[in-house]
Amino acid sequence: GATLLQTLLKDANAVQTAYPQTNLINFGYLPGGSMGLQALAADPISALPKDVNLTSPWETEPLQAVKKLSDFGAVIVITENADTARFWVEQVQPSLGNTPLYVILSAQSAPLIQPYYDSKQIKGYIAGLNESTVYESLNTTPGSASANYPAYQITLLIIAVLIFISGIVVLVSPRRPSERVER
Repeated sequence: GATLLQTLLKDANAVQTAYPQTNLINFGYLPGGSMGLQALAADPISALPKDVNLTSPWETEPLQAVKKLSDFGAVIVITENADTARFWVEQVQPSLGNTPLYVILSAQSAPLIQPYYDSKQIKGYIAGLNESTVYESLNTTPGSASANYPAYQITLLIIAVLIFISGIVVLVSPRRPSERVER
């Protein structure tokens, strides 16, 4: 989790360097689970008064005009946990008004988030490496998903071959008399 976050922030800093109009503020960890999200939805300035550098970003651009979450252009939740995404939808989304909520999550969590997309509580989501690669190719900006996809495919192929070979070994190996079933 923390290592992945640092990698994502490093990548975001590279984007910010390439596109200076992009602003990145790292607030760090929001404690309290669903209760913390309720506090964030009610008053984001009180819930996250300082960033990771212990400064108040709410007094500077681009957050100076933000008083509530619905003042943002969009809210993007990145998580591997379906419950975390569900908490965001249930606790925060009602306070967003017309601000869209997007979710980036693991492929295993996608079936649990699909109903929220179908009910239009979230505007869109990307789940897993496959969808991330498709998004990058549509966006014509290769990223880490495109770079990791060939290794992912090769790993899946190796696992399938190992399962196949193991099945053949079990089929052709002679059984000991103690393993025979008497009828």
